[in-house]
Amino acid sequence: MIRPLAGRVLIKPDTQAKETASGLAIPDSYFEYEMSGRVVQIGDGPASAHNVRRATLQSVLKVIDRVAVGRAMCTELMAVKADVQQKLALADQLAEVREGDHVAFPYTAGTVMDVDGQRYLLMNEDQIVAVLEAE
Repeated sequence: MIRPLAGRVLIKPDTQAKETASGLAIPDSYFEYEMSGRVVQIGDGPASAHNVRRATLQSVLKVIDRVAVGRAMCTELMAVKADVQQKLALADQLAEVREGDHVAFPYTAGTVMDVDGQRYLLMNEDQIVAVLEAE
């Protein structure tokens, strides 16, 4: 099997119907790339943009707290700290891609890999444009 590294994601592309609802056959050449699939595995590591953004904001908060130790925090620094905390809270609300998620991506995203007769796409996590949720 394939083990994705860092911020890469292994996706099993959705299969598409080989004929229309009225029974007309669709040639295989029509299906160059699928644009949705299931996340099979996510690489270990902090390379995803979401994790890097969160770690950066947490580092900024630590620096602000270190600067303010033992003295009163000025109004401007308090405003900066509040802004960073707000951005960190917003970053934590963003949905990360998880194994089993049904996702959408551009047809040019990823590298096609065939393993044991199965077709997979290996792509960077930031190439995924949406998580498709069931209604």
